[in-house]
Parts: sequence; C-alpha cells; structure tokens
Amino acid sequence: MDMKILECRRFAPPAPCTISPRVVKDYEIDVELGDGHVTCIEGTEYHLKRGDICVRKPGQVIYCRGPVDAVLLTLDLSGGQNGQNYSRNILGTVQQPTDNDLILNLNSIIRPVSEYTFIPIYTELLKTAFSDEYAAKNLVMELIYKLNAEQCRKNYIKIKSKETATDIVFKYMKENLSAEITLETLADLVHLDKNYLVRIFRNTYGQTPINALISMRMEYASDLVVNTDMIITDIATACGYNSPSYFTAEYKKHFGITPLKQRKMN
Repeated sequence: MDMKILECRRFAPPAPCTISPRVVKDYEIDVELGDGHVTCIEGTEYHLKRGDICVRKPGQVIYCRGPVDAVLLTLDLSGGQNGQNYSRNILGTVQQPTDNDLILNLNSIIRPVSEYTFIPIYTELLKTAFSDEYAAKNLVMELIYKLNAEQCRKNYIKIKSKETATDIVFKYMKENLSAEITLETLADLVHLDKNYLVRIFRNTYGQTPINALISMRMEYASDLVVNTDMIITDIATACGYNSPSYFTAEYKKHFGITPLKQRKMN
C-alpha cells in the first residue's frame, strides 16, 4: 500500500470545544484518549470513549464537540497530497479515494473490547511518525490489519448473538435425533443452569426441552413408519431409542397406536 503519514500528533485542547463542520480531505484514523468527545460523520453522531477508533474518509462532512483528547493520524494513500505544514482545517484538495478494501471496509467507529487494544500502537507512532519512516509505515499497516480483524470479530459476535440459547438447543436436538441427549447435555451446550434452560425454553416454545425432543422424535418416527420399509428396531435407533419395546410404548403413548398397527393402516 502506497502511504504517507501527513499528521500524527496529540490533540487535547484545555477546554471543551466545538469544531465546525468541515469536509474531510484525507484518511483520518484517530484514537480517543478521553471520554466525552462527540463526533458527527455524515449526519450520525457518535459518543466516543477511551480506546475507540474514529475512521473518516475523504469527502465526508464531519464536526466535533466536547472535551477532545485524541491522537490524530492522517494518511495520504493517493500519493498526491502535500504533508508540509499540514492541517486538517486548512482547505485543500480532497484526496482521491483508495481502492484498497482494508481501508474501504472500515466502519466509522470501531470499539475494541479493551481500551488498550490500539493505544500502544499510537504511542509508538507518536515517537516514530516523522523520525523513522519505515517503522512508522509498518506500525500503520499493523494498525489497519488489527482494525480489520477487530471489526470482523465484532461482526461475528453480532451475527452469533442473534441466535439465542433456546435456538441453539432446538437446532441441536432437531439435527441429532438419534443421539443420546439429556437435559445436562443441552445445558452444557449453551453453558446454562439446567433449571434456567428449562424455564427460558418453556417461555419460548411452550414446553420443556425434553418434551420438545420427544415430539420431534415421534414426528420423525411416524414419517419413517408410514413412508419407509425400515424395520421397527432400526426406526427406534434412528430416533434415539436403544430399546425397541420402550420406543413402541412411547409411540403408542404419543399417537394412541403402535408403529406396526399404524404401518398396516397405511
């Protein structure tokens, strides 16, 4: 990646301030060191806390207000910007957008799990940005790769969080009807107390996990009895029952008829 550091400095005015709206000229990747700074990017306001990363891209309209304390990092990825006496607030040419996905895919705000995830990189950048070009570029690349990794991790957690514990249990039972499944098995699967699992599962599906499992197995068994030539012993095994006689008793309890009689009727 062709890159030049245009700016790398600590910005911490002694009093809260308001920075008027401006058009972003270059790529800005700042880390927040305080707590209370509000930034607006393209009409959306974000309240930043210590450790948060703010990514701004050329052409965006932004403003800030509140007690600002941040390390400002500004990058030229086009090879056409002048870094001498650089200031974000001086009008100038808006940098041509990069086609590098590592930059394009970054969200405006990235909130790491720990506030210290990225601050050490910025601390080193403050020392080397204009004294050791090679080291500084390596640090910036490390920062960009870690930002992408952090964003991917957050997106993965967000997707996974949409699947609740009861969803996971229901799906597991449906896909493992032939397996030996106990309430302890299901509770361990989602790292919950078994009594709590029963309560939240009943609230969601109107029955306990084990009763839901029996219903699933019986529905599957009925399909095999009616629509296949499998012997009853094999059907029992496919539905998680080691004892054919116990399976037959459960089947009759559920449907009011034995598997063999149901097969003869169809």
